[in-house]
Amino acid sequence: MRDSLSLDPVRLYHAGAIQRLASHPKIAETTNIPQPYPKDGAASWIISAMPRQMAGVEYSFAIMREDDDTLVGVTSLMNVGQGEAELGYWIGYPYWGNGYATKANRLVLEFAFESVCLDTIYARPLLRNAASCRVLDKLGFDLVDVVENVFPKWDNTDSLGMYEIEKVYWSSRCNSAESREGFDNVSSAAATMGS
Repeated sequence: MRDSLSLDPVRLYHAGAIQRLASHPKIAETTNIPQPYPKDGAASWIISAMPRQMAGVEYSFAIMREDDDTLVGVTSLMNVGQGEAELGYWIGYPYWGNGYATKANRLVLEFAFESVCLDTIYARPLLRNAASCRVLDKLGFDLVDVVENVFPKWDNTDSLGMYEIEKVYWSSRCNSAESREGFDNVSSAAATMGS
């Protein structure tokens, strides 16, 4: 995990890179991204997300590799309210296996707990998405339940893992230099989301 990452609030200028990565069929296999991905899917999603970002109920970030300014994926805090939010993320297929999801979501959790002042973050990956479950394990999430799939994209033979992490736990174990690397960029960038 030598590559340094930063998170940029998603804007329309990210649409081309998101469109290319999200169109890969491997991304749709275990995310709610439609397949085939619509021709204007990225731009439409960004336009629809911007009012939610300005209202503070969603924070979506482009995951950027700092050495060459390459967009490698997307991560979001969704359904923000009452002290909690849902974490959702994906990494573009060409960039799998580099630890980017773990590193980027460490920054997102720091932002969620320190800047947005949330108490709990939860995530609902498909249990068959072993890579995503491993990321959550590495970040310190606990698997608190296994439930039947609620998403219309998959049938009810699929199960979702209900993962959760609380601010108290995060604060007690994650104040390392590695967890803070890139955090100031996220915090200042997110502060301008409504502008």
